[in-house]
Amino acid sequence: MLDSFKPVACSIDLQDGQHRPLAHRQGWGFEIRSGRLSRVAAWRCGSAMTNFQQCLMTMALCTLTALVTRMSVVCPPSDLRVADTLRAHRADRGDGSHGDGLQGAEAVQEHAEGVEAADAHGDSTEAADVHADGTEGAEGADGTDAAADGAYAGYGETKPRKPRQVYMDLGTNWANTLRLYRDMTRRPGAWEVYGFEANPYIQPYVDHFVRYLNGAGPKPVLALPPAGSNKKLRTYGEIFGCRGDRVKECMMEKFKTSLEQLYVNASLQSPQLIAQRLGEAGEPYAPPPAQLEAARFTFVPAAVGAANSSLEVDLVAAKDALMRGGGVRASKTQTQHVMIIDFPTWLELNFDAEDFVVIKMDVEGAEHQILPRLMQRGKLGLIDILMFECHRLAGTDCKKLSADIRSAHPKLKVMQEAHGYKEVDSFSTPERYHPPLPIRFKRPRQRRNGR
Repeated sequence: MLDSFKPVACSIDLQDGQHRPLAHRQGWGFEIRSGRLSRVAAWRCGSAMTNFQQCLMTMALCTLTALVTRMSVVCPPSDLRVADTLRAHRADRGDGSHGDGLQGAEAVQEHAEGVEAADAHGDSTEAADVHADGTEGAEGADGTDAAADGAYAGYGETKPRKPRQVYMDLGTNWANTLRLYRDMTRRPGAWEVYGFEANPYIQPYVDHFVRYLNGAGPKPVLALPPAGSNKKLRTYGEIFGCRGDRVKECMMEKFKTSLEQLYVNASLQSPQLIAQRLGEAGEPYAPPPAQLEAARFTFVPAAVGAANSSLEVDLVAAKDALMRGGGVRASKTQTQHVMIIDFPTWLELNFDAEDFVVIKMDVEGAEHQILPRLMQRGKLGLIDILMFECHRLAGTDCKKLSADIRSAHPKLKVMQEAHGYKEVDSFSTPERYHPPLPIRFKRPRQRRNGR
């Protein structure tokens, strides 16, 4: 991604709408606070980073890596992934723990913990502090070794914890699969639920729905039928009086106003917000004794893949997909940048084999990268139940992928959509989960004798 590393001017806009210039030198500090996490890293933009969006996304991905792994980490010049560096450092230390330090190419120093949690939905001025000289928390090019050594303090210190029950919904759509784990297992106890969604028009609704599930807000009103396929759209068409060959056109006409009123919440693409929510995986859910069967829901407004990256979403196609189902394609018209999270690394660094992990995966073809990567790393065993829809894309083989999964981990319970699990949870069937029906006014019958 970074072809060459030279000083370059770049600016960053996190949430408050202010573009703040970064340093015109090789090293500059960039601080993000998230809960108890505070990291100051030295950054360098390459000569190719003349585009603001590209520069911002590069910084964001490295920041995500640092915060998600809960470690002091520096972006290497040619690779933003940290898994290989982590393994090498573990090998050097002779342990396999998830610690608080990583080897890096530049200076990194961990600030004292205990800073106030940053409000992910509020003003980010205090949450991100840009230093022009890079002196705070980074010694610069001449002091990299000393600063890097400080990053290893406490490395390998872990506390025993109870096994967790975790459900990961990769592709939440309209939140109609967020509770699918309840239909697949009757295991007692608390659950952690992590939902990911890439469509910018769906993200605001799911964000509000998760707040509702957590008891932090009212249930949002569904504006569109949550059709994930043409078949499901026909089912909703029956409810709204759209039948026959013109069901899509009929439904488009009925929900034209609702489609036009959909909006994109750009603040949901805040690197700080996404990092904070991914970081919740590092804090096991422990409900009070009176709520032992409770669940903690976390929504991550991002796509998933086999490596940290970004997706330029065509907003026109994304809106059209809401009525016909399917994924979103890249384009150069009206676009929105959506982050792609390195899901295998996030899974590996936050969960153990002792945890009970259920995954539903509907990621429009990314399964052909994510699942092989987990198999390559020998981490498929972190999953106990895998429900996935395999998309037949050019150069892919769904039968081979399924066979490889079963061969790599025979004990893994694998199900594909319509063959072992339903495409929506029992709370979200068309009869129970649809937009409000239109009110039809009828003239009152005229009473006899003028009464």
